[in-house]
Amino acid sequence: MTTHQSPTLGESLAKLLAEQGQPRSNLAVGLEEKPLDVAVIEAPRTREIRFEIPGNPVGAPRMTVRDKWKKRPCVMRYREWKDLARRCAGVLPEANQILSLSWTAYFEPAASWSRKRRLSAIGTIHRAKPDRDNIDKAVLDSLFKEDSGIGVGSIAKYWSGFARLEVVIVVAD
Repeated sequence: MTTHQSPTLGESLAKLLAEQGQPRSNLAVGLEEKPLDVAVIEAPRTREIRFEIPGNPVGAPRMTVRDKWKKRPCVMRYREWKDLARRCAGVLPEANQILSLSWTAYFEPAASWSRKRRLSAIGTIHRAKPDRDNIDKAVLDSLFKEDSGIGVGSIAKYWSGFARLEVVIVVAD
């Protein structure tokens, strides 16, 4: 980080008033003694990792101890989706090296809907289940053993003609 001396706020205000042809303000006089420090912060070099998980995204179900031996359908779907997500992602860096993880879920409208309703839904926000926080939990749990290091990211759900989950991970190099 480098710092350099810049004009004071009063000098900047006086210059602005002079350019506009206005008289010098009393406000500008009181601010002349306080210089502004400007810090130049260099952004870290980053790279993006992008991948897509085909099919309808699955939210994380509420798990119980019984789920270890009683194979509920929602839990089995969740475990299959986690395996698919790991295969699609490949090798990822540790969670503490990730600057942000964002995803966008796309859901196909139900086949029982009329053609008109399906077409009008495509491209609009998906406001039905699974909830976005459950999908986020499923994504993070499937990709990382310890996901507490990921604190930044955006999430979105939309209707689409092709169901998938698109993930974008920004990593510091």
